[in-house]
Amino acid sequence: MRKRIVSIGFITFLVGMLGICIVTPDRSVSDSERRKLAQFPTVTVQSILDTSFFQQLNDYCTDQFVFRDVWRGIKAQVSYTLLGKKENNDIYTYDGHILKAQMNTDEKSIDQFISRINAVIDKTSEYNQVYAMIVPDQNSFVPDDVMLHMDYDLLYEKMNDIQGEIIDVRDILSLDDYYMTDIHWKQEKLSGVVSAMAQVMDLKTDVPYEVISCGEFAGGLAGQYALPHEKDELIILNSEAIENCDVWYLEDPDETSVYPTKKREAMDPYDLYLNGATALIQIDNPFGPEGRELVMFRDSFGSSLAPLLIDSYSRITIIDMRYIASSVWQEYVDFNTQDVLFIYSTLLVNQSSTLKP
Repeated sequence: MRKRIVSIGFITFLVGMLGICIVTPDRSVSDSERRKLAQFPTVTVQSILDTSFFQQLNDYCTDQFVFRDVWRGIKAQVSYTLLGKKENNDIYTYDGHILKAQMNTDEKSIDQFISRINAVIDKTSEYNQVYAMIVPDQNSFVPDDVMLHMDYDLLYEKMNDIQGEIIDVRDILSLDDYYMTDIHWKQEKLSGVVSAMAQVMDLKTDVPYEVISCGEFAGGLAGQYALPHEKDELIILNSEAIENCDVWYLEDPDETSVYPTKKREAMDPYDLYLNGATALIQIDNPFGPEGRELVMFRDSFGSSLAPLLIDSYSRITIIDMRYIASSVWQEYVDFNTQDVLFIYSTLLVNQSSTLKP
C-alpha cells in the first residue's frame, strides 16, 4: 500500500510539473543568470539527421523548466552543504567573493591575441606612443589549493611579445579591488592603477572626483552562484570634465553621457560605465590639453577605467574589437600623434577568438 501511494504521488508530481511547464509561457532571458534562454528549436530534416535538433531541444527543456531558479538553488545548496563540495558548476567562493573557474590555459588563444594586437600596432603611425596593460582576473589572487586556474606566469611572459610598452599592474591590485559578485574591478579602487599608468603616460592623478553611490549591485556571478549572497555597491567617480564632455556612441548616438542613467535599471548595472557593450565611442573633453588624444582598444574592464583618463586628454576614442571589425573602425580613426592604449583582461586573452580581425 505504501509503495502504491509513493508511486501514485510520484506520477502525480511528474504529470503536474509537465502540465505547469506546458501552460507556463517561455522566458526569453534569465535575470538571475544574465543570459538569453534557449527557445524551442525549429524542426528540419537536416537538424534531425545531424542530431542538432535534439541537443537544442535538451537545452530548451533545461532552460525553460518551471521554477528553474528554485531547482538551481537546491542543487547548489546540496553541492556546497550536504556534499561538502568546493564548487558547483565551476562556481567557487573565497574570502567573500564568488569566482568562476578558468582552469585551461589556451596558448593558441594567447598567441592569437598577441598577433592581432601587433597587427593593429602595425597600422599606427611611427609617431604614436603605444602602451598595453593586461588586467589580472580575480582568480589570480586565489591560492592554488582553493581552485585551479590558468597559468598566469606563462600568459604574462608571452605579453612581452607585444610591440608596445607594457604596464604591469599585478602587484598593485588585490582581490578586494574587485566586486564580490562580478568579474570586474571597482572603479573607486583604480587610483593605484591610474598612478602606475601616469608614470609612463603622463596622466593627471590629482583630479578631485565626486564619489556617487548608485545603490546595491548583484553582478553576473551572483546569479550563477544560485544562493543568497551579500550584494556589492555600485559607485561611479565624477568630475567636472566627465560631467561636461561630449560623448558619441556608434550604436546609440542619442546618448551623450559617460554614465547613462538609464543603465541603472539595466539587467547588468555595470553597463552604467560607458553604456555597456559598445563598439566605438568618442569622448571630447573641452577642458583637456589641446591636441592631446588617446585611442583605447579595450574589453569591458576598460569601461570603468576610461572615465578616469578623460581629464588627461582632449579626445578619447574607444574601440571594442569584439563588436567591430578593423575594416570598420579604421574609418573613424586617423592615426597621427595619439597615445594608443590596449587594455584587456586575462579572461579575454585566454579567449581571444571573440576579437574581430
